[in-house]
Amino acid sequence: MIEKPDITFRHLLDLPEAAATLERWFIEAWGPWYGPGGAGDARADLAACRSRDAIPLCLLALDGEGEILATASLKADSVGSGPGMGPWLAAVLVAEAHRGKGIGTALVKAVEREAARLGYGQLYSSTDSAGRILE
Repeated sequence: MIEKPDITFRHLLDLPEAAATLERWFIEAWGPWYGPGGAGDARADLAACRSRDAIPLCLLALDGEGEILATASLKADSVGSGPGMGPWLAAVLVAEAHRGKGIGTALVKAVEREAARLGYGQLYSSTDSAGRILE
């Protein structure tokens, strides 16, 4: 059985101090894109995701004590996306110590609810390593 701590979901807009942690996570997880010499800019991507009522937006999964467990974004496009496709579930990342507990799945469902709230009937996504979460 998958264990789940008491999880709450918050927008990055509400916790801007979390951006530094997420920036570090992005660089560690996706170094070829966000690391030195990569085409991505984690800080700029996170700054753009500080919204609640439009995309791009970023959600955080927090435990009962406010620790960041995971993050995911809802964006108009994603790395490798085709023109006109979207919106995208993107940047899904669960802290290594909290993987396998159902947190990523719960976070994806929260992003799906956000997309529906904003009027989107479907999401696109792509992954090299987190297929179980998307299924």
